[in-house]
Amino acid sequence: MQTEPIPATVLVGFLGSGKTTLLNELLSADNVEKTAVIVNDFSQINVDARLVRQASEHLVEMSNGCICCTLRQDLVDELAELSRVPDLQRVIIESTGIGEPLPIAQAFHMDELPELVRLEEIVTVVDSSRFWTDFERSDTIEDAEGNPVEAPLAPLLVDQLEYTNVILLNKADRATSAELDRLEGFVRGLNPVANIYRTVRCRLDPTLVRGTGLYDYEIGPDTEEWEEE
Repeated sequence: MQTEPIPATVLVGFLGSGKTTLLNELLSADNVEKTAVIVNDFSQINVDARLVRQASEHLVEMSNGCICCTLRQDLVDELAELSRVPDLQRVIIESTGIGEPLPIAQAFHMDELPELVRLEEIVTVVDSSRFWTDFERSDTIEDAEGNPVEAPLAPLLVDQLEYTNVILLNKADRATSAELDRLEGFVRGLNPVANIYRTVRCRLDPTLVRGTGLYDYEIGPDTEEWEEE
């Protein structure tokens, strides 16, 4: 029987930033825990077929003990259901490319979830080579009612950087040192307390993005954005 909350990690980042690459890095690590991964679409994560032991429309079970499931119901319910999986040691949520960290974090504060699954960190992956291009353009996204609207991407990218604990400036090999310095300075101005790492293909010590305990349950509810959301 589960006595302690299962630790959880949330991965966010704009389309093409590399968060799926990070997810695969975490799942293939030598010391990987028995992990449940919540994704929106199996096809996005490209799980190595050699690791798959059993697959269904909703669930992929891997030979290393990890499981991947598609988000088919409310996140709170999905997490509560996963908390009943025997011997589960970690949950990782990969957000969509236009997902914001704040509403995901709020799920961990709802109902009985704090006693079942505990958020340890939110990790944002940034495409260092394309950040300013994306920052300055608009794209078609969904509004609160699910209708497609043309909107600037800057607010979304800022949200993904402000409410997070660890930031990976990924694809660092595709940017100059000056460009990386400028980007890191901008990110640091938005989020002075986040841990920032420059990475190539999201390669870094997994303990820097998993099991850090950096998420603070006390800070979120005190912010103005929390109440608005």
